[in-house]
Amino acid sequence: MSCTRPLNMVVLAPQGVFIPLYVAAGAGDFRPTDRHVDVLKQTLSVAPVEHLRKFAGARGVIRASGRQCSPARGGGSDPAPWIRLSAVSFDDPLNRNVNVTALHEFGHCVDYLYGAMAGLRSRHPDLYRLLSGTAHTGRTQGPGETFADCYLIFVVTQLARRAYRHPADPGAYEGDRANRLFEALINSPAFDGWNGALSGLRRQAPPGTAAPPRGVSGRG
Repeated sequence: MSCTRPLNMVVLAPQGVFIPLYVAAGAGDFRPTDRHVDVLKQTLSVAPVEHLRKFAGARGVIRASGRQCSPARGGGSDPAPWIRLSAVSFDDPLNRNVNVTALHEFGHCVDYLYGAMAGLRSRHPDLYRLLSGTAHTGRTQGPGETFADCYLIFVVTQLARRAYRHPADPGAYEGDRANRLFEALINSPAFDGWNGALSGLRRQAPPGTAAPPRGVSGRG
């Protein structure tokens, strides 16, 4: 079995944005069910449309990996902005109604495409330290992981209006602590011009920071 070919393409088109999902064409390999694909599409449909367009414009794709292919579990976003979802992740109970694995990996792509954490560190070091110091469950650690966690939790809880319990630190995304972390997210370059949920948390741009050419539309 090959991890790269042959492949079939499924078009997801969340919010009308063309994003291809590549799945194995071989009869003996793993293929997501129609429900898996529908959950993935509906999950991405909640993300800010400008982020979807940026991903598509960078020729971002999603790959449903075979059972013997990398990653063996969870997901990956290397090489960016490609998203790889393991076969077992599609049946993970956490992904039954919202594919949080895909949202986490999409958060990595948003960080990469906008220079989100690097920009936050330059603009607001206090918010960068706060977000980068949040606990993360997983072998890979670092500020990119905490941004991706925050992104998925923001989309799930603030845009999709669903409950989510952060496995590494359940209290981190409750009450005032959650708002502080979302403040860090909203003040990154990925949300320049954001006018949706929690947009009131945006700070005045630091001196010398150019105004963004386009806003990021809000959904909720």
